[in-house]
Amino acid sequence: MKMSQTKTGARNGGAPLVRRYPIQEDVHYKCFKGHRLSDKGAGRTVEMTHREVKFTTERALKPDQECEVTVNWPVLLGKRCLMKLVISGTVVSSDAHNAVVRIVRYEFRTRGMKPEGPAPPKHGVGSANAG
Repeated sequence: MKMSQTKTGARNGGAPLVRRYPIQEDVHYKCFKGHRLSDKGAGRTVEMTHREVKFTTERALKPDQECEVTVNWPVLLGKRCLMKLVISGTVVSSDAHNAVVRIVRYEFRTRGMKPEGPAPPKHGVGSANAG
């Protein structure tokens, strides 16, 4: 799978270029105050870098709070296994519709097998095709 990417930053002598990947996938997020759940919701990723993830939110999130963001990953493991990216980090900015979380830790986890496709039609006793 090839993902498009954009680069930002100065070309000569400035800050290093940061690759921004415009991955748009479903997310679920949970924010914590200490060990207590303070907010949760769902949205979609807007873009990702190796340091941060920007995603849509249902409301503004509080800056500096710990947050776990689970992203439905667009690549399959072994052509059949659905994956998710679980990101732990800190909210660095937010408004009523978007938030940016600085990535502290991440891991890929499985989320089940991709369905094979529609079930074949059932034929047999009582079937309209019998007989």
